[in-house]
Amino acid sequence: MSTNTLKQKIVSGFAWQSATKLIIQLFSWTTTILVARILAPEDYGIVAIQGIFTVTIGMVVDMGVSRGLIQKDSVTEQEIDSLFYFSLLMGVTAFSLYYLVAPVIAGFYQIPELVDILRVAGLTFIFGSLKSVPVAITMREMDFKYRSLVELGGAFVNAGSLLVMAIYGFGVWALILSNLLAYLATTVAYFPIMKRIPKPRLVIREITGVISFGFKVMLTGVMFSSYMKADIFFLGKIGGDKLTGFYSMAIQLATIPLDKIGTIFNEITFPAMSRIQNDKKEAKLIFLKMHEYLLTVSLPLLIGLFFVAEDFVLILLGEKWSPAIAPLKVFALINVLRLSGMIMIPVLQGFGHPNKVLRYSGWCLALLPAAFMWGASYGIMGVMLAWAFAYPLVYCYLTIEALKVLEISWRDFLMSSSRPIVCVAIMGLFLLFFYTYYIPIWAVELRFLVAVSIGIFAYVLSYFLLYPRQFAELTAGLKQLKKS
Repeated sequence: MSTNTLKQKIVSGFAWQSATKLIIQLFSWTTTILVARILAPEDYGIVAIQGIFTVTIGMVVDMGVSRGLIQKDSVTEQEIDSLFYFSLLMGVTAFSLYYLVAPVIAGFYQIPELVDILRVAGLTFIFGSLKSVPVAITMREMDFKYRSLVELGGAFVNAGSLLVMAIYGFGVWALILSNLLAYLATTVAYFPIMKRIPKPRLVIREITGVISFGFKVMLTGVMFSSYMKADIFFLGKIGGDKLTGFYSMAIQLATIPLDKIGTIFNEITFPAMSRIQNDKKEAKLIFLKMHEYLLTVSLPLLIGLFFVAEDFVLILLGEKWSPAIAPLKVFALINVLRLSGMIMIPVLQGFGHPNKVLRYSGWCLALLPAAFMWGASYGIMGVMLAWAFAYPLVYCYLTIEALKVLEISWRDFLMSSSRPIVCVAIMGLFLLFFYTYYIPIWAVELRFLVAVSIGIFAYVLSYFLLYPRQFAELTAGLKQLKKS
């Protein structure tokens, strides 16, 4: 693939992913707000606890097949068929074992209803295994349009069914079944990309290379899930489902920029770097530009959320969710580093360095769970303090590794980040002044709207005045995305 073709694919990818993510975000935000007002915090706590195991085991099922298939230069039909049935075998096996151990997990947390919830959620292993290869084929071709449309359809199924079931009193099952229906819908939608039914064959020697690469990616994913879910693991055991519900809602709100914006960059970075891994100079330029754009779009959202967190929760979710305000503020700040680090992992994997990502995950696994175990005994804020002290250490390690591979100096990296940081600092000063001297008799809704308006105005104006050339590049890029 030529450099020009790759750039066109990247632009097209951003266009389609950005458009669909925006639509999905608006729809899912509305649904989340409405459903959170109906369901109890305990319901979200139970779902967060089951997610520890379902997400982690789901990564084992995938075995990194998707990433391994995307990273490979060329593949044959026999390899595709073998990988498809290998993945399906993993999915069926995982579901069977999960069904058997569900009572053990439920007993550990002393939540009897977890047994059936875990068993039903385990069906996602089978659905996920069926779409693993089709997703990889889609991304090998960098067909972001098709993927975006499938994701959009799945999001509508998820949000629509969730709202209907919540209204009709399904309780915690609304969260479980809506996710299951979305999995099923996307699995069916991805399958036509294969253009044929895979032949029933499983030739292990043909797929050892993909599995070897994918196994390292899988280990990284499992380690990632283990340390990222360790906070809920310990908090769920010590604090119970209600406290975990408040915490998980704070995480869900604070990670919106990561899930909806950072994911766009993440999904595009890996196939892009895989295709251009032999042109390090071009890869360096693309990485620095993508990192700057990622911060430009997401940083003001996170810092803005920090300032308006109290108003945001009270207006949209209601008084019953007020214990989620403090962790929402802290996590918004922590996610600044997490957002920056998101784009570095696919860079290392795309350049064929899964071992480096594995070592990074090892450090995370050594530091974060230990910190969370200590913090959980002090409640939600103890866990947040554990995040604040431990994560910056592993972020620095990851950044050093990524910059070494791309041969980027710290000066160039920091310069690419400086513009959005300066502008968001100015925005923060405006918001700090407003919240210090606002008129106390203002209604909370009016205060929230004014604060959001001030934040947008301060950020955009400072970018326009301080960095007119970069501002012009951004607006030109947006126009190019619109054309794509």
